[in-house]
Amino acid sequence: MSPVGIGVDPKNNAVYHFYPFAVAASAESGITPAFFMRKDKNTGKRGKIGLKSPARNGIVNMEVVPIPAVNPLFLISGSGMILVALAAVLLWRRKARWSFFTLGGLAWLVAVILKGVVSFYLNRPVYFATQHLPGAISGPVYWLYIGLLTGIFEVVLVLLLVNMVNSLRRATWQEAVAFGIGFGALEALALGVPALLTVIWGLRGTLPPVAAMPLMVRQGALLWALAPVVERAFTIPIHIAAAVLVVYGVRVGRLRWFWLAFIYKTAVDAVAAFGQIAYGLHTLGHLWTIEAVIVLFGLLGVWATAAMQRQFEMLW
Repeated sequence: MSPVGIGVDPKNNAVYHFYPFAVAASAESGITPAFFMRKDKNTGKRGKIGLKSPARNGIVNMEVVPIPAVNPLFLISGSGMILVALAAVLLWRRKARWSFFTLGGLAWLVAVILKGVVSFYLNRPVYFATQHLPGAISGPVYWLYIGLLTGIFEVVLVLLLVNMVNSLRRATWQEAVAFGIGFGALEALALGVPALLTVIWGLRGTLPPVAAMPLMVRQGALLWALAPVVERAFTIPIHIAAAVLVVYGVRVGRLRWFWLAFIYKTAVDAVAAFGQIAYGLHTLGHLWTIEAVIVLFGLLGVWATAAMQRQFEMLW
C-alpha cells in the first residue's frame, strides 16, 4: 500500500509515512483518511494514531492525499447477483416442489465445502508441481486441475446424491431444472450478499483501503459492476444443464450423460482459472473477454436444457 503522506514528529525528529487505516466521509473530497497507520521511515516501527489530522498529534510538514470515494455503482454487483438468484427461483417455483430447490442448494453447499478443503491442502503443492513441467503445458495443466476439482466435487457429488435420493432418481425435467436452479441460486446468493455488504461498508467508510481499492474504480465503473451480474445470470444455466444431464443419465442408466456434464463443468472452471491466473482480469477488455466465454457456456447450457426436455418426455 502506498503512504498517503509523510510527516515529521518534532518531539524526536522521526520521519513517518502515514498509511490510511480507516476512511470517513467528507463533503469536500468524498472520502478522506480519518485514521492513519504510521510507520517510522528508518526503523519500520508501526503504530496507530486515531485523529482527523496528523497535525493534531504534533506532526508537521504533512501533506494528506485524499483517498478516492467508493463508487456507489458497485452496489449493482451484489444486489444484481441476489436478484438473479431470487428471479431464477421465483420464475420456476410453480413447476417443482420446494424440496428440489432445497436439495440443489444443499448439494452446492456440500460441494463447495469439500472442494474448499481439498483446495486448501492441494492447490499449492499441485501448483508448484506443475512448475516443473515445460512452460507450454504447466499453465494448462494447472487450469485443468482447477476445472477437475469442480467436475469431481460438483458433478460427481450430484451423481451420488441423485442415486441416493429416490425423488431425484425419478425426477422429471422440471424437477431436475429446479434442482439445478437451487444449486446455482445459492451460489449466487453466497457471492452476492458479501459483495453487497462490502460496498455498503465501503460507502460508510469502514473498509481498510486495501479491501476498498477494487471498489474505487472510476473509469468504466458500470461495466466493472455489471460483470458479476452477467456472470451469475449465465452460470445458473450452466448448473441447470449439468444437473439435467446427470439426472437423465441416472434415469436411463447411461454414464455418458454424466461424462458430458463432467466435461462441461470442468471446461467452464478451467477457463475461469485461466482468466484469473494467467490472462488476468485487471482490465475491462480482459474481464469481458472471459465473461463472453462464460456467456457462451451459459447459452450452450440453455440449449442443452431445452433439448433434454424432449428426452425426458420420451421416458414416460
